[in-house]
Amino acid sequence: MKRVQPLSADRLDAFSKSQWETILSRATLYECKAGERLHEQGEVDDRLILLLCGKVGMNRAVGRQENRTGILKGRGETLSNSGFYLQTPRALSSVVYEDGTRILVFHRSDVFALCSEIAEFTDYLFRNIAGQLYNTLDYVRQLRELSADKRVALRVLELFRSYGEVPVTQAELGEIVGVSRVTVSKSLAELDSLELVARRYGRIDVIDEEGLERWISPNLPVLGGNV
Repeated sequence: MKRVQPLSADRLDAFSKSQWETILSRATLYECKAGERLHEQGEVDDRLILLLCGKVGMNRAVGRQENRTGILKGRGETLSNSGFYLQTPRALSSVVYEDGTRILVFHRSDVFALCSEIAEFTDYLFRNIAGQLYNTLDYVRQLRELSADKRVALRVLELFRSYGEVPVTQAELGEIVGVSRVTVSKSLAELDSLELVARRYGRIDVIDEEGLERWISPNLPVLGGNV
Protein backbone atom coordinates (compact mmCIF):
# COMPACT_ATOMS: atom_id res chain seq x y z
CA MET A 1 0.00 0.00 0.00
CA LYS A 2 1.15 3.54 -0.59
CA ARG A 3 -0.20 6.77 0.83
CA VAL A 4 -1.78 8.98 -1.82
CA GLN A 5 -3.51 12.33 -2.18
CA PRO A 6 -7.31 12.66 -2.39
CA LEU A 7 -9.11 12.73 -5.74
CA SER A 8 -12.43 14.42 -6.39
CA ALA A 9 -13.85 11.03 -7.45
CA ASP A 10 -13.10 9.60 -3.99
CA ARG A 11 -15.95 11.42 -2.25
CA LEU A 12 -19.02 9.31 -1.53
CA ASP A 13 -22.38 10.85 -2.48
CA ALA A 14 -23.66 10.41 1.08
CA PHE A 15 -21.44 13.27 2.27
CA SER A 16 -21.13 16.95 1.40
CA LYS A 17 -17.77 18.40 0.40
CA SER A 18 -17.21 19.92 3.83
CA GLN A 19 -18.19 16.68 5.57
CA TRP A 20 -15.84 14.74 3.31
CA GLU A 21 -12.97 17.06 4.16
CA THR A 22 -13.61 16.41 7.86
CA ILE A 23 -13.68 12.66 7.23
CA LEU A 24 -10.41 12.83 5.30
CA SER A 25 -8.79 14.74 8.16
CA ARG A 26 -9.32 11.78 10.48
CA ALA A 27 -8.24 9.00 8.13
CA THR A 28 -5.26 7.90 6.03
CA LEU A 29 -5.76 7.40 2.29
CA TYR A 30 -3.99 4.51 0.54
CA GLU A 31 -3.85 3.01 -2.94
CA CYS A 32 -3.36 -0.76 -3.14
CA LYS A 33 -2.24 -3.33 -5.68
CA ALA A 34 -3.95 -6.63 -6.44
CA GLY A 35 -2.79 -9.32 -4.03
CA GLU A 36 -2.03 -6.99 -1.12
CA ARG A 37 -3.57 -8.05 2.18
CA LEU A 38 -5.56 -5.64 4.32
CA HIS A 39 -6.25 -8.09 7.16
CA GLU A 40 -4.95 -11.47 8.21
CA GLN A 41 -7.18 -14.21 9.55
CA GLY A 42 -6.90 -14.24 13.35
CA GLU A 43 -5.94 -10.56 13.65
CA VAL A 44 -7.35 -8.31 16.33
CA ASP A 45 -6.97 -4.56 15.89
CA ASP A 46 -9.03 -1.38 15.94
CA ARG A 47 -8.96 -0.30 12.29
CA LEU A 48 -11.97 0.42 10.12
CA ILE A 49 -11.48 0.49 6.34
CA LEU A 50 -13.77 2.31 3.90
CA LEU A 51 -13.42 1.28 0.24
CA LEU A 52 -13.45 4.15 -2.25
CA CYS A 53 -12.87 2.13 -5.45
CA GLY A 54 -11.76 -1.34 -6.53
CA LYS A 55 -12.61 -4.72 -5.03
CA VAL A 56 -11.56 -6.59 -1.91
CA GLY A 57 -12.34 -10.27 -1.31
CA MET A 58 -12.68 -12.25 1.89
CA ASN A 59 -10.67 -15.49 2.13
CA ARG A 60 -10.70 -18.31 4.65
CA ALA A 61 -7.64 -20.40 5.49
CA VAL A 62 -8.18 -24.11 6.14
CA GLY A 63 -4.90 -25.76 7.07
CA ARG A 64 -2.34 -24.63 4.51
CA GLN A 65 -4.92 -23.79 1.86
CA GLU A 66 -6.67 -20.43 1.53
CA ASN A 67 -10.05 -20.39 -0.18
CA ARG A 68 -12.10 -17.52 -1.57
CA THR A 69 -15.46 -17.18 0.16
CA GLY A 70 -17.26 -15.19 -2.52
CA ILE A 71 -17.69 -12.20 -0.23
CA LEU A 72 -16.59 -9.30 -2.43
CA LYS A 73 -16.66 -5.71 -1.25
CA GLY A 74 -16.60 -2.63 -3.43
CA ARG A 75 -17.00 1.13 -3.33
CA GLY A 76 -18.66 2.49 -0.22
CA GLU A 77 -18.44 -0.71 1.81
CA THR A 78 -16.58 -1.09 5.10
CA LEU A 79 -14.23 -3.73 6.48
CA SER A 80 -13.10 -4.15 10.05
CA ASN A 81 -11.69 -6.73 12.37
CA SER A 82 -14.11 -8.06 14.94
CA GLY A 83 -11.60 -6.52 17.34
CA PHE A 84 -13.07 -3.17 16.38
CA TYR A 85 -16.22 -4.19 18.27
CA LEU A 86 -15.58 -7.27 20.41
CA GLN A 87 -11.82 -7.89 20.69
CA THR A 88 -12.13 -11.33 19.12
CA PRO A 89 -9.89 -12.72 16.33
CA ARG A 90 -10.87 -12.02 12.74
CA ALA A 91 -12.54 -14.99 11.02
CA LEU A 92 -11.45 -14.13 7.45
CA SER A 93 -8.51 -12.48 5.74
CA SER A 94 -9.12 -9.62 3.28
CA VAL A 95 -7.21 -9.43 0.01
CA VAL A 96 -7.18 -6.71 -2.67
CA TYR A 97 -8.45 -8.05 -6.01
CA GLU A 98 -7.81 -5.03 -8.27
CA ASP A 99 -4.87 -2.72 -8.89
CA GLY A 100 -5.67 0.88 -8.01
CA THR A 101 -8.02 -0.02 -5.15
CA ARG A 102 -8.28 3.03 -2.88
CA ILE A 103 -9.11 2.85 0.81
CA LEU A 104 -9.54 5.12 3.81
CA VAL A 105 -8.17 3.69 7.07
CA PHE A 106 -9.55 4.92 10.40
CA HIS A 107 -8.57 4.06 13.95
CA ARG A 108 -11.38 3.36 16.39
CA SER A 109 -11.00 6.66 18.24
CA ASP A 110 -11.31 8.62 14.99
CA VAL A 111 -14.45 6.72 13.98
CA PHE A 112 -16.19 7.64 17.22
CA ALA A 113 -14.97 11.23 16.95
CA LEU A 114 -16.51 11.46 13.47
CA CYS A 115 -19.75 9.94 14.75
CA SER A 116 -19.99 12.76 17.29
CA GLU A 117 -19.20 15.41 14.66
CA ILE A 118 -21.19 14.21 11.63
CA ALA A 119 -24.60 12.60 12.12
CA GLU A 120 -24.60 11.39 8.51
CA PHE A 121 -21.39 9.46 9.17
CA THR A 122 -23.03 7.57 12.05
CA ASP A 123 -26.09 6.82 9.89
CA TYR A 124 -23.86 5.63 7.04
CA LEU A 125 -21.93 3.20 9.24
CA PHE A 126 -25.07 1.75 10.83
CA ARG A 127 -26.69 1.20 7.45
CA ASN A 128 -23.53 -0.44 6.13
CA ILE A 129 -23.15 -2.78 9.09
CA ALA A 130 -26.87 -3.62 9.11
CA GLY A 131 -26.70 -4.48 5.40
CA GLN A 132 -23.80 -6.84 5.99
CA LEU A 133 -25.70 -8.54 8.82
CA TYR A 134 -28.81 -8.93 6.67
CA ASN A 135 -26.78 -10.47 3.84
CA THR A 136 -25.15 -12.93 6.23
CA LEU A 137 -28.50 -14.01 7.69
CA ASP A 138 -29.96 -14.38 4.21
CA TYR A 139 -27.03 -16.55 3.17
CA VAL A 140 -27.70 -18.87 6.12
CA ARG A 141 -31.34 -19.06 5.03
CA GLN A 142 -30.27 -19.94 1.48
CA LEU A 143 -28.15 -22.83 2.77
CA ARG A 144 -31.17 -24.18 4.63
CA GLU A 145 -33.80 -23.74 1.93
CA LEU A 146 -32.09 -24.21 -1.43
CA SER A 147 -30.63 -27.25 -3.17
CA ALA A 148 -26.96 -27.15 -4.21
CA ASP A 149 -27.72 -26.42 -7.89
CA LYS A 150 -29.96 -23.48 -6.97
CA ARG A 151 -27.38 -22.10 -4.54
CA VAL A 152 -24.89 -22.14 -7.43
CA ALA A 153 -27.37 -20.29 -9.65
CA LEU A 154 -28.22 -17.78 -6.94
CA ARG A 155 -24.59 -16.93 -6.29
CA VAL A 156 -24.00 -16.46 -10.04
CA LEU A 157 -26.97 -14.09 -10.18
CA GLU A 158 -25.89 -12.11 -7.11
CA LEU A 159 -22.36 -11.66 -8.40
CA PHE A 160 -23.68 -10.57 -11.80
CA ARG A 161 -26.04 -8.02 -10.26
CA SER A 162 -23.32 -6.59 -8.05
CA TYR A 163 -20.49 -6.38 -10.58
CA GLY A 164 -22.01 -6.69 -14.04
CA GLU A 165 -20.07 -9.92 -14.48
CA VAL A 166 -19.29 -13.17 -12.67
CA PRO A 167 -15.64 -12.61 -11.65
CA VAL A 168 -14.90 -16.19 -10.55
CA THR A 169 -13.99 -19.51 -12.18
CA GLN A 170 -16.06 -22.67 -11.78
CA ALA A 171 -13.57 -23.99 -9.22
CA GLU A 172 -13.77 -20.77 -7.22
CA LEU A 173 -17.56 -20.83 -7.45
CA GLY A 174 -17.52 -24.30 -5.89
CA GLU A 175 -15.40 -23.00 -3.00
CA ILE A 176 -17.77 -20.06 -2.54
CA VAL A 177 -20.94 -22.16 -2.44
CA GLY A 178 -19.35 -25.06 -0.58
CA VAL A 179 -19.93 -27.73 -3.23
CA SER A 180 -17.66 -29.77 -5.48
CA ARG A 181 -16.50 -28.58 -8.88
CA VAL A 182 -18.45 -31.47 -10.41
CA THR A 183 -21.65 -30.14 -8.84
CA VAL A 184 -20.92 -26.66 -10.19
CA SER A 185 -20.24 -28.07 -13.66
CA LYS A 186 -23.52 -30.03 -13.69
CA SER A 187 -25.50 -27.02 -12.44
CA LEU A 188 -24.02 -24.68 -15.03
CA ALA A 189 -24.53 -27.26 -17.78
CA GLU A 190 -28.25 -27.35 -16.98
CA LEU A 191 -28.47 -23.55 -16.89
CA ASP A 192 -26.58 -23.39 -20.17
CA SER A 193 -29.02 -25.84 -21.79
CA LEU A 194 -31.89 -23.59 -20.64
CA GLU A 195 -30.08 -20.58 -22.19
CA LEU A 196 -29.96 -18.81 -18.83
CA VAL A 197 -26.16 -18.65 -18.62
CA ALA A 198 -23.28 -19.35 -20.99
CA ARG A 199 -20.02 -21.01 -19.94
CA ARG A 200 -17.00 -19.34 -21.49
CA TYR A 201 -13.34 -20.08 -21.02
CA GLY A 202 -12.42 -18.71 -17.60
CA ARG A 203 -15.76 -16.99 -17.00
CA ILE A 204 -19.54 -17.36 -16.74
CA ASP A 205 -21.96 -15.06 -18.59
CA VAL A 206 -25.56 -14.45 -17.54
CA ILE A 207 -27.77 -14.54 -20.65
CA ASP A 208 -31.29 -14.23 -19.16
CA GLU A 209 -31.23 -12.48 -15.78
CA GLU A 210 -34.98 -12.57 -15.16
CA GLY A 211 -35.27 -16.16 -16.34
CA LEU A 212 -32.46 -17.19 -14.02
CA GLU A 213 -34.23 -15.59 -11.07
CA ARG A 214 -37.48 -17.37 -11.94
CA TRP A 215 -35.64 -20.70 -12.23
CA ILE A 216 -34.15 -20.30 -8.76
CA SER A 217 -37.53 -19.60 -7.18
CA PRO A 218 -40.45 -17.34 -8.09
CA ASN A 219 -40.86 -16.44 -4.40
CA LEU A 220 -37.24 -16.03 -3.33
CA PRO A 221 -35.98 -12.46 -2.84
CA VAL A 222 -32.60 -12.13 -4.53
CA LEU A 223 -30.17 -9.70 -2.95
CA GLY A 224 -28.76 -6.81 -4.94
CA GLY A 225 -25.41 -7.14 -3.12
CA ASN A 226 -23.05 -9.85 -1.89
CA VAL A 227 -23.07 -12.12 1.04
